Amino acid sequence: SLGCVGEKVLFSFGARNISSMRNIGTMRIWKCGPVKRLSQNHILAFSHSRSAQTTMFIILGLAVLMLVGVVLYVTAQNASLQPIVIPSEVRPVYDYVKSCMEETSKDVLFTMGIQGGYVDIPKKIVQDPSSYVFQDAGKFLKTPLWYQEGEDRAPTDVEIQNVLARTVEKDIGVCLNNFTGLETFGVTAKGNPKVKVLLTEVNVLVTLDYPLSLDLLQGTPSLNTFEVTLPVKLKSILTTARTLHDSENKNEQLEKVVMGFIGSNADTPLGGLDFSCKEKSWRVKDVEKSVKSMLELFLPKVRVKNTKYEPFREPLAKYAFVDKRSLETVADDIRLGRLPKDAPSDVYEYTHMFLDMGLQSSQPVSVDVQYIPAWGVDLLVTPNRDGLLKSQKKGGIPGLNAACVNVYQFSYTLRAPVMITVRDKEAFHGEGYSFSFATPL
Repeated sequence: SLGCVGEKVLFSFGARNISSMRNIGTMRIWKCGPVKRLSQNHILAFSHSRSAQTTMFIILGLAVLMLVGVVLYVTAQNASLQPIVIPSEVRPVYDYVKSCMEETSKDVLFTMGIQGGYVDIPKKIVQDPSSYVFQDAGKFLKTPLWYQEGEDRAPTDVEIQNVLARTVEKDIGVCLNNFTGLETFGVTAKGNPKVKVLLTEVNVLVTLDYPLSLDLLQGTPSLNTFEVTLPVKLKSILTTARTLHDSENKNEQLEKVVMGFIGSNADTPLGGLDFSCKEKSWRVKDVEKSVKSMLELFLPKVRVKNTKYEPFREPLAKYAFVDKRSLETVADDIRLGRLPKDAPSDVYEYTHMFLDMGLQSSQPVSVDVQYIPAWGVDLLVTPNRDGLLKSQKKGGIPGLNAACVNVYQFSYTLRAPVMITVRDKEAFHGEGYSFSFATPL
């Protein structure tokens, strides 16, 4: 095959020798001729060399991107407000505005904590009593269900962050009260307040841009930016709440806990065999009352793994003997008294009410589950006749000293709202902060 190689040569115009050249340039002369073929080894070596270089550059590029990402993430999560130098003569005004920022922001956060992340609950929720639970006798404090009628109604972190900023922006004027008490400074607002909010793993950062001039001070100083840090792990709280919500809707752990309550209570019959000629019966209204009582009494005993749950009565090592047994086997062992004599008294709570709800790492929060009978329950137990559950009397069983046998088998369809509360007990310097949402069973 032929190949061509270009070579640069000097050229000039009107020059007899190199020393007299004035306008020297270059031009490329192409020389063509036979090309020596490269061996397969040369080609492979060249290919491997280029491939290795490309791979190295890709790895270096990824490393740089990861390093930049880590730096940005760490910077964001450990964001803290840089100290602002405030002249002593304007310090009273700055502190006044800052205290209003803290008070207003905190009020908004506590409202969101009660109302499942909402400040203004959507009309379609308010107008449907089955879409929320109430936390007071007057039914003023409403906590929406995050899942209703096949719709996920949980606000996102970004929505909560933005609503917090807008609400503080709107409400802070009430606290500032036209700077009453600071008349000697001649405070004049030169624009409208603008608020930005940043949620981090350890706190909430609130920044207020609000240009103020102090007309009665010498030199007419001004203030423009105000910043506060709210000591509450709101981002961790929201992450935990969302994980619990998604896990419950997908895996129905709380429903399984409730069915365990029903199956272990004689007042809420599921199925059984009674060697008696006397028919057994239960009123559906009484069964419903028992279900409500169990939900109210036992759901608060639910613990969630990887949270700051209430310790069990014994060290966790004491419960290891049941870890490899099925829940049904443990329940039977408890019912028939087959547990070891030194078994902890709360072993049922450990096996049936210590839930893995998808939290992959330890969270700095606690979780409470609550039900109030006033929230109601939709319960259907079948078969029933005129509100009565009855056993079926059968003839005696050959070989057994029993003239009659009563058999019963019932199925339950239950819907009830429960409220899940995520708490940061260390928030606001020990005052604590709670965030609640409701979900249907």
